[in-house]
Amino acid sequence: MNARRDVIEKLVQAASLIGKALPADEDGLRRALTPGGWSPAEHALHCALVCEVTAEAFRRALENLPLPRPPAEPLKSLARRFVLSTWRIPRGAEAPERVRPLVILPRAALLARLESARDEMVALDHLALRSRRELWVAHPALGPMSFVECVSFILIHARHHRRLILAGRS
Repeated sequence: MNARRDVIEKLVQAASLIGKALPADEDGLRRALTPGGWSPAEHALHCALVCEVTAEAFRRALENLPLPRPPAEPLKSLARRFVLSTWRIPRGAEAPERVRPLVILPRAALLARLESARDEMVALDHLALRSRRELWVAHPALGPMSFVECVSFILIHARHHRRLILAGRS
């Protein structure tokens, strides 16, 4: 499989996982049933926000190439390797403030937001193809990450939140 198709498939899968995990009824979307106290709607919006913030960071990075890569911080490097190799995010990791959901959107708006965020990242993949070696962003908990690493993280993150949504429904 070529790298571009792999990136696009991961982004499509991430949006789809969350959309399919959401309860069909609006009351179910709003009920804080999941560990940590977030409703399924808040989990979905959080996933969309992570994708949107990542796309924004890569758009800024593309404008400022080449970027000097900062020295790796050992704990963040270890955390990045753990998440990307095990495809797991430890429970209890606190979301940075800028990606915490502050509103509860209706199901249709959540699905549209997830699809829009996915489409932003897919468009960036096309722009980033020539600059992949130089292109990275700083993840608050995992340190500097390449575009491909961030796409993998978006899928890992969606799987993590899908598990939380489904755990709250059972």
